[in-house]
Amino acid sequence: MGCGGSKQQVQEDPRRAKQAEKRKQSQQKLRPEEEAQQEALTNKFESEVNSWPYRPPWYLKGKFTQGANVMIALPEPLRGMYFTVVCRNDPKYTVSVGFGQETKFDSTLMRLSIACSTVSSNHCRLHFTHTKQRSIVEIEDCQSLNGTFLLSRPPAQSTRRPMLEMEVRGKTCSLEGVEYIRLGAGCVLTLESTNIYWDDEPDENEVNEEEVTPTEDMVPKMLEEGWYFPMPCPPKVAELTQKKREAPPTHDAINKVTTV
Repeated sequence: MGCGGSKQQVQEDPRRAKQAEKRKQSQQKLRPEEEAQQEALTNKFESEVNSWPYRPPWYLKGKFTQGANVMIALPEPLRGMYFTVVCRNDPKYTVSVGFGQETKFDSTLMRLSIACSTVSSNHCRLHFTHTKQRSIVEIEDCQSLNGTFLLSRPPAQSTRRPMLEMEVRGKTCSLEGVEYIRLGAGCVLTLESTNIYWDDEPDENEVNEEEVTPTEDMVPKMLEEGWYFPMPCPPKVAELTQKKREAPPTHDAINKVTTV
């Protein structure tokens, strides 16, 4: 999974730096060296993951499909909702993801709105590219207040494959190998392949991947690269996601207040 720098320019919010520092400190504590402690964290999180809907990730079901189905795993009231995010026959396009009073995908604005309080108004972007008979999906964090996170497991050659998490901040990362995307602590998405295909000719030289025999523990290496053991959504945050967030005031409402 590759990550690159982002050129996204966003007006600075003083809360972002404080939130980012808090997360940095807590993430450091989630990289214990003792395997027993790592296993305890894994067991605690897996109990939550088991309640999330699971579909074969888009990158495992063929490279010729267009776009992706975005399914919501959290918050619970939205669990199981999914949206087909496709811009037909356009090999390169971007979908913005952010908070909205209604959870929906607007194909005109190319925007996925999610009614969850941990999602920022302009939280992240999904970049879709199709080149050389291969579909690529990348995610870019838009300096969101509560952060954008990837949930993935070590490669098949690893002797241990716990779910690990990494924060995406100021970067654009490929979603190949990623099972879930977390927006803040209370919103989780997963990408599934669609039944909409490109008109590419089949690759006659394509070779099916052989089964991999686990040979080494790759967890320590991933921890060094910035991954850590994720924690379940805090109960208080889960409770907040059940409540509706007020929409920002309109210009008319602001003018009315200022002229009284």
